[in-house]
Amino acid sequence: MLFPYSTERELQRVPYATLGLIGLNVVMAAVAWPNGELMAQLIFSPDDFHWWQVITAMFMHAGPEHLIANMVFLWVFGSHVEDVLGTWKYLALYFSAGLAATGMQVGGDVVFLSSVRGLLGASGCIMGLVALFATRFRRVPVNIFYLWWYRCGTFQVAAIWLAALYFAMDVLMGFGLGAARIPTGVANLAHVGGFLAGLLWAYLLRLPAEARADETGQEAARLAASGIYEMAAVTVEQEIQRRPGDPELHCRAATYYEMKPQTRHRATEHWNMALGLWLRRDEQEAAFDRWDRLMYDHNPQQFDPNIICDLAVARENAGQLSAATEIYAVVANGHAASRPAPLAALRLAHLLRRMGDDDLARQWYQTVLERWPDSDEALDAHDGLAQLGLR
Repeated sequence: MLFPYSTERELQRVPYATLGLIGLNVVMAAVAWPNGELMAQLIFSPDDFHWWQVITAMFMHAGPEHLIANMVFLWVFGSHVEDVLGTWKYLALYFSAGLAATGMQVGGDVVFLSSVRGLLGASGCIMGLVALFATRFRRVPVNIFYLWWYRCGTFQVAAIWLAALYFAMDVLMGFGLGAARIPTGVANLAHVGGFLAGLLWAYLLRLPAEARADETGQEAARLAASGIYEMAAVTVEQEIQRRPGDPELHCRAATYYEMKPQTRHRATEHWNMALGLWLRRDEQEAAFDRWDRLMYDHNPQQFDPNIICDLAVARENAGQLSAATEIYAVVANGHAASRPAPLAALRLAHLLRRMGDDDLARQWYQTVLERWPDSDEALDAHDGLAQLGLR
C-alpha cells in the first residue's frame, strides 16, 4: 500500500473550498450511512436512476476507510490545486472530473460487461486534482507512507512519478480486467476519466509552461548560489526563448549578468527589453521603479534611447514632470547622435515651459537649433522661441 499524506510545497492561503468539500463529504456520509434507503437514492444507480445521482454519488462512500482515504487525498492534493486555480476554477475542475469519471466508468461497463454497475465515491474527482497537481508541481516531493507485509515506513517521490504510477495502475486494472470481463470493487476506469479531465484542465490553463518556468528559476538560482552567474543567466535565457514577452525573465537574466563586470553589457540588453515590455504592457510603475534604480548602477548612455524617450513620455503623461525632464535630458545629452535626441530636447523645452521655467526652455529650444538644425524638430523649436518672444 502506498498512501500519500503530505507534500513539501507550502500552501499560500487557507484552502476554504477544499475544507468545504471535505466537510460536505463527511456530513453526507453521516446522514446517508444510517439510512440505507436514502443512500440508495444518492449513489449512481442504473437500476433506479435519478438525475441528481451524477452529483450526489461523488459525496457517497462505502465506509469509513473509503471516506478517510479519499479525504486525505483531497486535502493533500486539492488544497494546493486550489492555491493555483482559485476557488471557482478549482470547483469547476472538481465536478467536471467527477462527471468525466462517471462517463468513463459507465462507458467501460457497457463495452466490457454489457451492463452498468452502481458507482459512488470522490476518487474520480480527486484523480483530476492529482493529475493537475502533478502537471503543475511535477518535481515537488510527495511524502508517502508504505505498508508491505510486516514492514512500513515513509519515503518521498516526485509528484509526476506518483501520478504516473497511479494512472498506469488504473489503466492496466481498468482496461485489462475489463477486457477479461472480470468485475472488481474498484472503479478504475472512473479514476482514468477523472485523471484525463485533470490533464485537460492543466493544458488548457497552460500549467506545464508555468511548471517549466518554475524549474528553470530553481535551476538558475542553484547555479547562482554556486557562483556560476553566467550559466544561471543562460539558463534563464533558454526560458526567454519560449516566453520572450515576460519582463520578469529579462530582469532575472539581467540580475545574474550584473554579477560580473565582463557581462554587464548583457545585463543592459535585458534591462532594455524589460523596460520596453513593461511600457508596452501598460505597467508603467514597474518601469519607473526599475529605471530609478538603474540610474544609480548603470551609465544611461548604455540604454536604448528610444526606450528611454518612451519612458520619459510615460512619466510626463503620468504627471511626473520633474522625473520626465531628467530622462529627456539623458536622451538629449547622452545620445545626441540618435534619432530620438532632437525630439527629446524639444519635448524637454515644451515641458519646461509648462512648468514655468521659460529661461531654461529657451536654452533647450536654442540647443535644438544648434545641434540639429536640419531636423524636423528645429522648425518647432523656432516656433517655440517665437512664442517666448525670441525670433
